[in-house]
Amino acid sequence: MKNTKFYALLITLTVLVGTLGLSTAISSLMNSVVIGNSGKISIPTITAASGYCRDIQNAVDWIVAHGGIGNVYIPEGTFYWNGNETVYIPAGVNVIGAGQNKTILQQANSAPFETMFSISGTGATNKPVRISGITFKGKVTGDDNVIGRCIDVENVIDYRIDHCDFIDFPNYAIWVGGNSGCRGVIDHCNIKCLYKDTIGGGWGYGVVVSSVNYWSWDDDITHFLGKYETIPTLFPTAYIEDCYFYKCRHAVASNQLGWYVFRHNTVYQTWNSGVDVHGSGTYFAGGRGGEVYNNYIIAPIGIGFRGGGGVIFNNTGGSPIWVLKDVEGTPLRPLNNLWIWNNDGQFVNYDGYYQENVNYFLRAPNQQQDGFTYTPYPYPHPLTLR
Repeated sequence: MKNTKFYALLITLTVLVGTLGLSTAISSLMNSVVIGNSGKISIPTITAASGYCRDIQNAVDWIVAHGGIGNVYIPEGTFYWNGNETVYIPAGVNVIGAGQNKTILQQANSAPFETMFSISGTGATNKPVRISGITFKGKVTGDDNVIGRCIDVENVIDYRIDHCDFIDFPNYAIWVGGNSGCRGVIDHCNIKCLYKDTIGGGWGYGVVVSSVNYWSWDDDITHFLGKYETIPTLFPTAYIEDCYFYKCRHAVASNQLGWYVFRHNTVYQTWNSGVDVHGSGTYFAGGRGGEVYNNYIIAPIGIGFRGGGGVIFNNTGGSPIWVLKDVEGTPLRPLNNLWIWNNDGQFVNYDGYYQENVNYFLRAPNQQQDGFTYTPYPYPHPLTLR
């Protein structure tokens, strides 16, 4: 009888230990979030076997096979990539490294090389993406007119790229675009050495915001200023804040309907304009514009608007602010509705094409003269506080 009770107790303990062990194993692949008072909902989580492209892709594919929303973690270490490798990340999947200078993904060979992370969605509002805690390293030869870029984000609502380093990418570090809704934030990143003093090169951008739509437009600037959630779908949007840029052709540039908010950043350039809005051609639209404020910028041209509209204020560093037309003929979408005030750099109307109090204003917008007052979107961006 005693032996029977002993074996029954032993079996019970074995089942209990096995259950606890299984729970531990499961918890290593699951991350729980609390939803109000309704308990916990588990989000699939997996750690990639390494930081090599194939292992990250395998981990991403595992998340996709388990519901499509979850976290991929990349371990610490330096991992060399071949130039023809890309990780394809659908909206809803987060990829998180061990931290800057801890998880290092590095191109083994000089450009040309393919985009390292290609992130795509459908404009769905329930599938955000976060890329965080990774140092990305390209390899530049001195010619920036070759393929060599890091991250593409297309049609993703509420993307966040944060606490990452981008070094030596000859085309650009980050591209944001699409026509189905693309908006998010890039914060606390270092973007450095994208060109090698190649005067006349056409690339070397930090962040590019651009759709593939050359003709659509929205003339009402109040649909953009101080907005985030309600910015029209056709206009890809990037909030860029608390980042450091060094030796980029442009720290940020918008083209083909792109809109950005560039704030609380530090920019050191040795060539061209730190912050740029590309002008319209005679048959296609350029960048929609942006909000540029509270930045420290050292550059031959601190801020250059060749098209679009927006606000420029409270920037320091003494770098000049230019407006200009840079195409032959009449721009399809000329610079318009641009307000500039309280900057410590000289204002320059480079070619005299655009007129004060017609195309641009050297003051803040106000209700009496403009029909609205301007209020910036909350800083820091709410996505950074989640």
